Amino acid sequence: MACIFLRRFHPERLAFIGLLTTDPDYDQVVGSSILDEEPKTGVDGLRRVFVPGKYGELSAEFTTLIHMSSASIFLGAGFGALRQARTAFLNFIENNDATKFQNHLEAKRQLQHRVTLAMGTGAAKWGYRIGMFSTIFLTTSTAVAAWRGEDGVLEYVIAGMTAGGLFKVNMGVKGFIAGSLIGAFVGSITGLFFDGLFWISGTSMRSLQETQKKIAELREDGLRKQRDEYLNKEYGEVRNIVVGQENKSEGA
Repeated sequence: MACIFLRRFHPERLAFIGLLTTDPDYDQVVGSSILDEEPKTGVDGLRRVFVPGKYGELSAEFTTLIHMSSASIFLGAGFGALRQARTAFLNFIENNDATKFQNHLEAKRQLQHRVTLAMGTGAAKWGYRIGMFSTIFLTTSTAVAAWRGEDGVLEYVIAGMTAGGLFKVNMGVKGFIAGSLIGAFVGSITGLFFDGLFWISGTSMRSLQETQKKIAELREDGLRKQRDEYLNKEYGEVRNIVVGQENKSEGA
């Protein structure tokens, strides 16, 4: 992703602060692309993003949503596993400092059991929490952007408000309101950060999503080609064996 930003970086965007001033050629004519088409809004925009195409293909936005949600679950699970394992290890050492075990192997076995159990519990707990929060945030921001037909700060604010409120809804009305306000604040900061980053780099969220989708398609095509080559090789070997056995049978 850093390479994409560097390739599309426009130094003239920093001219307003006196850095990297250049003489851009604004008369340069560029060809049109799919990103220059008028985006769909409202229900049509939601259908374009969340409904598979004629041949079952997913939109770039929905592909990004799936990848980022899955990544958040794995990151949350890893964080929770390490956190709970460290806590279980320290608690075991503290609580069993004066405990007499039959031998050192018994102590190691119990320690391993406690740490392993804590890792599983922490992975499930934090993977669910972070994955659920991230999925709600990403789904809401994607839906709002699809409805509006453009990317901006508003979808991050609404997504943060929705995710924060739902995440604290079990604490009652006060918790829901507090979570919504905190989520809206964090979402606005996130939206301003990405909006400024995209503005300076001269790119957009949609172009990054299209690039990510193309990378995923290239990876799938590569795996498909490798699979086809392997199957063709196996088919050729099996066919040679069968032909050889038939020739032996005819010769006999």
